[in-house]
Amino acid sequence: MADESSNDLEAILPARFRENLSEAEKRLLRAAPKGEVAMGGPTFEDKDNDPAKAGGWGREREIRADVIRWLCVNQEAAKRIDPRGVQVYGAKVTGDLDLSFVTVMFPLRLSRCRLTHDCDIQYVKVPALYLDGTLTKSLNAEHADVRGSIFLSNSFSAQGKVRLARTQIGGDLDCEGGTFKNPGDTALDADGAEVKGSIFLSGGFSAQGKVRLARTQIGGDLACGGGTFKNPGDTALDADGAEVKGYVFLTGCSVEGEADLAGARIGGQLDCDRGTFKNAPGRALNADGAEISSYVFLRDARVEGEVNLLRAHIGNNLECDRGSFKNPGSTALYADGLEIKGSIFLRDGFSAEGEVNLTGARIGGQLDCDRGSFKSPGGTALYADSSEIKESALLRNGFSAEGEVNLSWAQIGGVLQSSAWKDAQRASLDLRRATVGDIWDDEVSWPNTGNLYLDGFVYGSISGGPRDAPTRLKWLERESEFTAQPYRQLAKVLRELGDDEGTKQVLFELESRARADTRRRLISAPRRWFHVAEDTLSEKTVGYGIYPARAIWELLVLAGLGWIVHRRAQRVGAMAPVDKDVYKEFHENNGTAPASYPPFNPLIYCVENCLPLVKFGQDDRWQPDPNPQTHAPAPGNQTTFLRRVATARDRFLDALVRNCATSPVVLRWFRWIMIALGWLLATFFVAGITGIIKTG
Repeated sequence: MADESSNDLEAILPARFRENLSEAEKRLLRAAPKGEVAMGGPTFEDKDNDPAKAGGWGREREIRADVIRWLCVNQEAAKRIDPRGVQVYGAKVTGDLDLSFVTVMFPLRLSRCRLTHDCDIQYVKVPALYLDGTLTKSLNAEHADVRGSIFLSNSFSAQGKVRLARTQIGGDLDCEGGTFKNPGDTALDADGAEVKGSIFLSGGFSAQGKVRLARTQIGGDLACGGGTFKNPGDTALDADGAEVKGYVFLTGCSVEGEADLAGARIGGQLDCDRGTFKNAPGRALNADGAEISSYVFLRDARVEGEVNLLRAHIGNNLECDRGSFKNPGSTALYADGLEIKGSIFLRDGFSAEGEVNLTGARIGGQLDCDRGSFKSPGGTALYADSSEIKESALLRNGFSAEGEVNLSWAQIGGVLQSSAWKDAQRASLDLRRATVGDIWDDEVSWPNTGNLYLDGFVYGSISGGPRDAPTRLKWLERESEFTAQPYRQLAKVLRELGDDEGTKQVLFELESRARADTRRRLISAPRRWFHVAEDTLSEKTVGYGIYPARAIWELLVLAGLGWIVHRRAQRVGAMAPVDKDVYKEFHENNGTAPASYPPFNPLIYCVENCLPLVKFGQDDRWQPDPNPQTHAPAPGNQTTFLRRVATARDRFLDALVRNCATSPVVLRWFRWIMIALGWLLATFFVAGITGIIKTG
């Protein structure tokens, strides 16, 4: 410790300073060697210590900037200053404070002071710099080397540009509660600075003009929670290419102008909860190409302008619950090519006015839009074309979309759950060429007819919602235009679910619509009518090959109808033997054939004529009588119950079939019709079961 005389700074003070020392300067010269605070005013608690009131301070509170420079530059003076440094509180520093290129051996602290002129400390080397609560004009500390921290906090105020570009800071840059005003220009410039600790632009921090942190390297956090950044129509916070080892906090901040984090590297999370970002219609929050190792939070955030996450990398979730993103007529959230290891949450009151674009995004978790509201009238509300979602996509529980929801080409590893939409009918849903594990929906969430696009949509199963074919066919009917693939896909899923009948219903509807679509495209009327006839036959006979058994039932109906007619013809004597001798005897015996001749059986006769290549001998031995000697049916023997039943049956058929139906001409034509229809139905049956008739 130097002796008392060596600590007497007044003794070595140059004459130009000693002649007119103020009380504040005298206190400074006495306090510096002791490591004490030199008071500008009478006490710390003096109500007039506010530097904004420095215009009313007298000469007694003034300290010339040159005196401070002399203390820092003069080697003899510097040796006498305590390691705690020069400390001034509540003084007016007059003149330009120029410490550029100076190596200061001790900390410099000017608290709640008023610097009347600019401060130039570029390339200075100093252990620490405290300007907390001080009011200054511009401050130039470019390329400064500060081994400790810089404090521009606690109501610090600058009325010009504060330059910290390429400054080396061994501790923190603390601007908490500071005010930086340079409207239309840069308010705080720390471009390329290296800060070993954290940067605090929080706790009432306010900037009017651009805050530049481009390419700044921050060893701790960038804390802007509660800060205010204003530079309308331009960039308000520029952290383009910044590298932050810790977290970035924009919690509760207010940004008017663009918040630019493009290309930033953030070792922790980006927290913008409750933040307000305004720069419509431009970019309000720009993290284009940013790499964020943990979460991105925009919960309860209010954004007017675009949130840009183009090609960003996020190590965990993107959570925007209850956020409000407004950029009508443009893009509200732009995340084309986003890579995220966790999930995206746009839910629980999240609202977007403008397009939410997730084109090509790769999402390691789920896309959860439950209770989210997406509005882009006449445009695309939610655009996730070609996205990859490892888990589920959830559009449920009050999800609302006004505009198109486009998931075309998307690949969803889990379930696509779409249920209980609000305004679902007004929205369009585009799932063309999308791939999902399962779907889970309900009729309420289906768009109106013409607003659904399903061509190429592939899904493994139906986990929830309607699973029956009739209801699912109503879903397919809402497509904007007919395409075959959605029907084949539904049929495949129903088949795997064990619903064979439902599968057939879907394939039948597919064939019906495909043929109708083909007919609609035909220009030639004759060709169109030919296709109408062909399609009608195929549908009515074998159900386009899907229901080949339908032909068998129709053959049985035909045989049954023939039996009714020919049973009546038998009873009135309208069927006669083919053999001439037997025919003669048949007439002589009043319609009774010899016992040796095979009796007429109307059922076998009709089956033989209805089924091609089936021969029982009835058709060769019996024919409609060309010269019938018809008579009234003989009354039956009613001695037994079965005979009484048979008699009642015959009487019913007698009343049903009139005599004209048993004339030779009618019976002959009826036989030809049975043969023709039999061949037709049998041919379609064979074609149906062998696959010659194929579905569209």
